[in-house]
Amino acid sequence: MNREREFLTKLNLIRNKIKNKIQTIPYYSDKNYRAFPPQVVFLTVNDVCNLKCIMCDIGQKNLNSQFYKNLINSNKDNLSYKNFQELIDQVSIFRPHIAIVGTEPLLYKDIIELCKYIKSKKLSISLTTNGYLLEKYAEKLVEVGLDELCVSVDGLKETHDYIRGVKGTFEKVLSGIKLINKFRESLEANLPLIRLNYTISNFNYDRLCEFAQYMKTFGFDSITFSHLNFVSDEMAKRHNKIHGSICKATISSMEIVKPEEVNIDILWEEIKKVNSLDYSYKIGFIPEINSRGSLYDYYNNPSVIISNNKCLVPWVSASIDSNGDVIILARCFNIKVGNILKEPFNQIWNGEKMRDFRKELKKEGLFIGCTRCCGVL
Repeated sequence: MNREREFLTKLNLIRNKIKNKIQTIPYYSDKNYRAFPPQVVFLTVNDVCNLKCIMCDIGQKNLNSQFYKNLINSNKDNLSYKNFQELIDQVSIFRPHIAIVGTEPLLYKDIIELCKYIKSKKLSISLTTNGYLLEKYAEKLVEVGLDELCVSVDGLKETHDYIRGVKGTFEKVLSGIKLINKFRESLEANLPLIRLNYTISNFNYDRLCEFAQYMKTFGFDSITFSHLNFVSDEMAKRHNKIHGSICKATISSMEIVKPEEVNIDILWEEIKKVNSLDYSYKIGFIPEINSRGSLYDYYNNPSVIISNNKCLVPWVSASIDSNGDVIILARCFNIKVGNILKEPFNQIWNGEKMRDFRKELKKEGLFIGCTRCCGVL
């Protein structure tokens, strides 16, 4: 079973590399700023969450942030299950990967039925969850044929529960992972691949090795250590002074978390140590930072570009909010380019608003407010 899952992982990596090269062709060659159909479609299926994460604008109710405005619908007019079916029918023609994301998708009452419908169209699915309800849905997620389960875990018990804002969350996550493995075995299933996501902040930067060592007995396929995504007050002000007429930036993910309080020397040693150890699962970092100097710049000089100097997101992926709004990305600016209840997805994807945004973005490569966004890291 482990060898088969390893083969599937490698096969997906090869496929994704080929797709990525093809998808970027219009960025360089299409003067009308059109794009091929998206490789990934992100579905935000609801706008509620059951945790109070300290690095999240939604968990901290930062109502003015672009992240909050992108995900929380003021009118509470969310898409029905039938609306999602109609969307899947439209996009299934070009066979994208469907990434079901949050707030918290396991709070969506039709989540299993939606996954079944997506799989009936022969599409691959990943689902990102905080894991609090994983025990309840473990068997059904395996039965439905979910391809990837991405679970957010930010440390061991005390650290994780503090960051996530609800006691007992860590134990529920571990119990849910154990059940996923139990049902994978009993149902003789290779899927879903279990991927842990660990967001680095000033509350857990010194415990990466401890986490990786402790978790190795729980049966999963990878850990991704993600450097914090954020927009500082300085970044927002500089962005709005230069780019404010195109898109407004706001402070994001900094209500409690403070990037400048990360001890760079300690984090750098943790990264080197984690990378030197041998594990039965894959470990990666987003972004991959290869020097102490770049690591310092990441957390202390956010205007410095660390990895990619261009954003390809609006050429390769689409994001649909729970009310049907098509946006660039949840972490991106609060820009709506259309709504699937009012016009077909294909018309929105290469419609005037989306092409206008691509045009302005390509001129700059990156806006100032983009440098610590997951879309470019």
